[in-house]
Amino acid sequence: MYKNKKTQIIFTKCILGTIGLLFLLGPEMNGFLYYMTERCVFNSTDPKDIELIASWYYNKMEVNRFTSSAGKFVGYTEYGVKNADFWNNGPFLNTMRAEKERFCQHNIGIWYSNVLSKSVQPTVRLHSSTPSSGHHPAMLVCSVYDFFPKDIKVSWLRDGQEVSSDVTSTEEMEDSDWYYQIHSHLEYTPRQDGDSLQQQRSHPEDSPDAASQPTSSMVDILESINKKLSSFNACLTIKEILHKEFQALRESVEFSQQKTETLAVENTVLRELVKSLTEGMTQLYDLKRFGIEDGQLSARL
Repeated sequence: MYKNKKTQIIFTKCILGTIGLLFLLGPEMNGFLYYMTERCVFNSTDPKDIELIASWYYNKMEVNRFTSSAGKFVGYTEYGVKNADFWNNGPFLNTMRAEKERFCQHNIGIWYSNVLSKSVQPTVRLHSSTPSSGHHPAMLVCSVYDFFPKDIKVSWLRDGQEVSSDVTSTEEMEDSDWYYQIHSHLEYTPRQDGDSLQQQRSHPEDSPDAASQPTSSMVDILESINKKLSSFNACLTIKEILHKEFQALRESVEFSQQKTETLAVENTVLRELVKSLTEGMTQLYDLKRFGIEDGQLSARL
């Protein structure tokens, strides 16, 4: 299930470049990087749920830290202890105590109004596949796309019970457009009496009904197929079954088209024959009306 986890926004400030004895270095310039970071850790906009953590680093080692919950500086090296003692007894202490409100609360409000309050309902695709290895002949793949925020849970149910074995899932993967995707695989052996397999997800954007409602379109197909399959053809994938059905349907359609075309040609010939006979009988009837027999036609002309 989705949990409201604490969120960290990390702002880095490089307050000084390199420190070294330049007059001893000659033409080359070396030294140790000295920098400071400020982190805002929070799970709401309430000041009680916000903590400022400021750290000072020298040569990749943290030497000093200030936290808004403690309200003072601490040192982690000999140099850092001296710094902490000096800062805790000077005006810099009050400056850092005010930094939580100035720096964290202001930026957290911006993030909540523009990013963290936004959510997008996931799109789910369910299909079958054949596992490359393992002890089961069939596999279902649930692919969940285009959701935000990152927190989501994808689970499988069999006969109403959550399946924990033969299930593999990827981590939530970034799409580089603020959206995420995740894929879950369930390997299983179809039963001759049919299976009741369900996939469900839980995401903050889902309504209670949508979150608990199984995606059953593919499940219904699988149940229908499983009841008809024997132990031999149970290993066939859905793709193979659908391909065979499509081939049979296409052959039936082609045969029907050929038969229809043949009947159309025969019908056209028959119509032309009837037309010719009708015209001939009409001419013969007209000749006889005027007393002209077949043998007299050429003489009178």
